[in-house]
Amino acid sequence: MCIPWSSSFSAPKRPRSSASLPRATRKGTPRATRADRRPVRSLTEEETRLQARIAQDPDNPEATDADLAEMRPARDALPPALEPASVLRGGRPKAEVRKVPVAIRLDPPIVDAFEATGPGWQTRMNEALAEAASTLMVARRLA
Repeated sequence: MCIPWSSSFSAPKRPRSSASLPRATRKGTPRATRADRRPVRSLTEEETRLQARIAQDPDNPEATDADLAEMRPARDALPPALEPASVLRGGRPKAEVRKVPVAIRLDPPIVDAFEATGPGWQTRMNEALAEAASTLMVARRLA
């Protein structure tokens, strides 16, 4: 089964306050938008042939409502040994010590000096601050 799609997409509009909506919408009756009234584009001849070939494919039959009702999440259907592989963990690896985000105002020449060193300047700034902090801690212990 093929679902025709609209060739144009309109982004959802900002919600309005209920006072500015027509009375029917305020009472819960959905209001037709311009996108709802837009005619759906017909399939081209090539798309129609392609959809017919897809429907005839014995190796990949279209899922019926009964098939969809029987489906389970992969974590429930796969053996426990494959569970870690099924979980997608994107992004960076977790750091042992998490950094604390701060907002700080620095003099422009200081920031310019670190930025001029190229990529990784924030890490180098962190290292310089760590060195200064350890010097302060040593000085505090001696005092």
